[in-house]
Amino acid sequence: MVAAAAGHLGRPYDLSFTPGDDALYCSELVALAYAAVDVAVGEWRPLGELMLDHAAVKRLMARRWRAHPVCRGARSLAACWPALAAVPILTPASLAADPRLRIVGTTYLPRPR
Repeated sequence: MVAAAAGHLGRPYDLSFTPGDDALYCSELVALAYAAVDVAVGEWRPLGELMLDHAAVKRLMARRWRAHPVCRGARSLAACWPALAAVPILTPASLAADPRLRIVGTTYLPRPR
């Protein structure tokens, strides 16, 4: 797994969160490392199933949609939305919820109970 992950060193960060390994985002790198040892981790879900109503998310999508590969030729975010909503994504929360994985180190404070 470590060798597989190291093999992706130098790849750019994937700001569009698209599948593939030309550019990677954090959770995707973890999935690729585990896939190298035939273990699928987390749950890939369509982007449209995520909670995207937060103002910060809306601002980010308004800035980035034109550069997203599935939006090429679209005239607006609304016109591209069906294609964006179908893009599979693996979130850090999905990895954290996978019972086969455990945190071995973190800089995050624990949530109050």
